[in-house]
Amino acid sequence: MNLNWKIMGILGLCLLLPSLMHGQSAYRGRLLLDSLNFSVSGGKLEVGMEVNYEGLDLSSDEYLTLTPLLISGVERLRLPSILLNGRTRQKVYERSRLLGRAVGTAPSVVVRDGVRGNRHFRYSVSVPFREWMSGSTLFFRTEECGCNGSPASIYTDSIASDVLLPSIRVKGLEKDVDVRCLSWVEFIPAPLDSAVLVAPACPSSGVTLGGLFSLAYCYRPGSGEFNSIYLLAARLFPDNAEAAINAAAVALIKRDTRTARHYLSRFSTLPEAFNNMGVLCMLEGNREKAEVYLEMAVSRGVKRASAVLTELRNGRLMH
Repeated sequence: MNLNWKIMGILGLCLLLPSLMHGQSAYRGRLLLDSLNFSVSGGKLEVGMEVNYEGLDLSSDEYLTLTPLLISGVERLRLPSILLNGRTRQKVYERSRLLGRAVGTAPSVVVRDGVRGNRHFRYSVSVPFREWMSGSTLFFRTEECGCNGSPASIYTDSIASDVLLPSIRVKGLEKDVDVRCLSWVEFIPAPLDSAVLVAPACPSSGVTLGGLFSLAYCYRPGSGEFNSIYLLAARLFPDNAEAAINAAAVALIKRDTRTARHYLSRFSTLPEAFNNMGVLCMLEGNREKAEVYLEMAVSRGVKRASAVLTELRNGRLMH
């Protein structure tokens, strides 16, 4: 009982992310982000927001670098940044740019600090869409310049969690692929004699892999709690094959092939990974490799691999 309470405490910390709201504040309340929207068009993710900095006291020779970040598990994308200049700093920036002395990656937006009542701007970018972005969390990072003898502090604020984006159909797969993935993937129980099973990830926490696996089975497969426990297990036990294979299974249910490959790549030659490697290759569109892995999974008695292989060969899953 005590072990489960400790585990639930850790999970609670991992799951506490703010919901999407209007008028989210950042940088200790000095920035206000409003009219936040996401859309997918032509294979591009479009992100837009209004940035209001009326509450910001920016000296003439100072600047801030503002950077939105999309993060989901091991995946992250740094969106084009915003450079907010004080009036004197803007003159320095323009002179350096004209002389070809600009250093670093060019920002997407350069804003000169305006007069009171006109201190806001629209941020809008378009980047290639990836499936992991659906359900990701948007963070907003503010980096101070470290001017005038002050330290260059960095502030990171969580702005919107569980970003909802439309599902993108994988070429050749049926429309109900998300539901069917739940029955395709295989979750591996940790062996009872595994040393890692009973060894705590952190001695002070008392959390073991066996405890996490047991807790996962208290929830419905595919539920948020079920998925979060397996992802937590992979973070706490990064060198354990069973934890990685199960985390990959969670990613496959979500059709997040990049995350799944991240977890499976180190263990792809293990028989326990054959089924999920087959599903991964299938979702990536590689029919030949999918068949090879599924055949190997069938040889070790994985019934779900046999069913998927039959449908694959009959042309009902891929063209």
